Amino acid sequence: MPYANCVYFFTIESFNIPGASPLKVRQVEATRQVTGGGDLVWLEIVNDEADVPLSVQGTPFTLPLGSATPFAPPPPSRYVGLTVSRTGAPGPVYRSGYLNTLPVPSSPEDTTVAVDVFEARWQLVTAQQINNSISPLLPMTLKGNIKITDASVKIEEGHITLRAEGTKPEALLGLIGFKYAVNLRVVPETEMDFAGSQNVLRFLPFGATIELTSSGPSIPETQVILKLIEGVVAATVTPQVRSSLESAATAAVYAAVGAFTGRTGGVGTIPPSVTLTTERAQVGTFRPNPSDPETFGVHLLLAAGTFGSVINALYPARPGGSGSGCMPAALVRLAALISRQPYQRGKGH
Repeated sequence: MPYANCVYFFTIESFNIPGASPLKVRQVEATRQVTGGGDLVWLEIVNDEADVPLSVQGTPFTLPLGSATPFAPPPPSRYVGLTVSRTGAPGPVYRSGYLNTLPVPSSPEDTTVAVDVFEARWQLVTAQQINNSISPLLPMTLKGNIKITDASVKIEEGHITLRAEGTKPEALLGLIGFKYAVNLRVVPETEMDFAGSQNVLRFLPFGATIELTSSGPSIPETQVILKLIEGVVAATVTPQVRSSLESAATAAVYAAVGAFTGRTGGVGTIPPSVTLTTERAQVGTFRPNPSDPETFGVHLLLAAGTFGSVINALYPARPGGSGSGCMPAALVRLAALISRQPYQRGKGH
């Protein structure tokens, strides 16, 4: 059966985004399947899509082939999800995750389950912020008694370089010292299958190296052990870097919504009902818009979305406040005002 709803899109950023409009709404059907090797994987199929104009006041959309009813067979074999993206942008502004069904408005006027998206300003994360989040974790002992004694990142033009040093004791070879380095491109996460609301970035590694730094014998067995070390370090330290970026992104969006709306007393973290996404990521030197100076670091264009009201989910409505997914009239007027004003930095820059 057709699926009908409404999407509200509020932005306080409008520069450096290919394709200002329209939004692309897609209904995704996901089926869990078993590969030839016995692994469980998700097979995603875009079941239907529609172009929707950008509007803070909300725009109705209909997916003629979309379905709000449970699939057969039911979960955990098959799920449904909804994504919203700006046309031409590499990342989404909203991903619902896998659901049993899509929420259905009780009437055309019902906005309590509308798709509500709040796009924040470009946020800057520096190497110092990332390193400050890693240093308290050191030294860390990993699988196989591998000890990381030092780890840090350096931001280059177009990528991040992660370096880690440590040791691993071996009965026959003694204490093996090593240095590990890998380059990481930062891209928006587009997968629908995610746990929690902070899965916003993906790293594309390249140019990984690992070398022996101890004075022990450099024999073939040592090289094999170094490769094992590389796998363990990459699987442990790299997620820490991503986690620090995503934590900074979460705090930035939360603060941006609070500062912009003037609300206080929020829930403090991104609640499960709200999904945080990265629409674009720029690493290195970047100018968010012509009136802003160039800055150096990891630049993220972020959005928070939910079924219902993003603002009320992050900052529960005060007595007498709006509880619907519709943007308050004051924000509509403020959005029109901002669209005519030069860009200014918000919190998190």
